[in-house]
Amino acid sequence: TPKPSSAASDVYKRQLYIGMTGSSLRRRIKQYMQFGEGKPVGHRGGCYIWQMEDCDRLIICWKELAEELPGEYETMLIRSFKDAHDGRRPFANRNK
Repeated sequence: TPKPSSAASDVYKRQLYIGMTGSSLRRRIKQYMQFGEGKPVGHRGGCYIWQMEDCDRLIICWKELAEELPGEYETMLIRSFKDAHDGRRPFANRNK
């Protein structure tokens, strides 16, 4: 299981996962938390988060999108992150 580099920048250490939901935000966060508790859920996005020692202290942030397509916006955010961090994806993003 990968671990964040100790030499990573502060931003890289703070922004660990970028994702989206096709259902309600409440439902997606509930699935995310249930996965962290070891329960079988249908989505594994961000599963590396739960490998971190202080995963119980993480903060969830979100943005509602009015007109942008969520998948395109997610791709743009990850691409921007990679451009700013030597091609590295956020820690828990395994795709894109």
